[in-house]
Amino acid sequence: MIFINGCSFSETQVDRGGKWKPWSDFLIDDYSEYYEIYNSAVSSNGQGKILDTTIESLELHSDKRIKLAIIQFSAVARGYANNFDMFVEKITQNKNYQSLLHEEEYNLSDGRITNLITHIDWVYYKSTLCKIISLKNYFENKKIPYLFFWGWQQITPDMESDSTIKTLLEKAYDGNWWRFGEHGGMSEWGIERFGKDNAILPEDFHPTTMVHEAFYNDIIKPYLKKHIKI
Repeated sequence: MIFINGCSFSETQVDRGGKWKPWSDFLIDDYSEYYEIYNSAVSSNGQGKILDTTIESLELHSDKRIKLAIIQFSAVARGYANNFDMFVEKITQNKNYQSLLHEEEYNLSDGRITNLITHIDWVYYKSTLCKIISLKNYFENKKIPYLFFWGWQQITPDMESDSTIKTLLEKAYDGNWWRFGEHGGMSEWGIERFGKDNAILPEDFHPTTMVHEAFYNDIIKPYLKKHIKI
């Protein structure tokens, strides 16, 4: 089985008529004939929910051999709501109940998704890196091959002036983490290659199908070929 998790950057759009075709659906095109593919990625997932649903899904499928896990990490925090009542209302409407366990990732006073932000206390970054390291340790203990990457950049070089963040980054980043430059993700890679107008959807922040397809072919697929034979 090939396992995938992340946020809307990795959520399948099969039979949903989405504005873009994600890299994960290009993977389905190539590998679903040979392997079961389990995609837990859901829009608005943060690191807490990615951690929870990955472990939950893999333990429920403990009888399956996981050939590779591909995890796309999301925003450190996101403007899902700016007070608790609004947060609960949105969770109820979207039936995204597991997010209730990670309220700290979703309630921001300015109602924005984080993107190279500095206004959130750095404790949020420390928390997100601890969650990532927990997932890394889980895969290594289970001897499951894995690939990590950011959907879009969350860490800036100045954050490494904090000794704890620097240490956590050194623990998180390894040969199984793909990065564009020092801390960049798929969006930054796509913008550099195709230009922002072609790489990012208008009035949106998601990468276009062009970026997803190229990212799959140039970044994901070589890693798949390294670990999986068809």
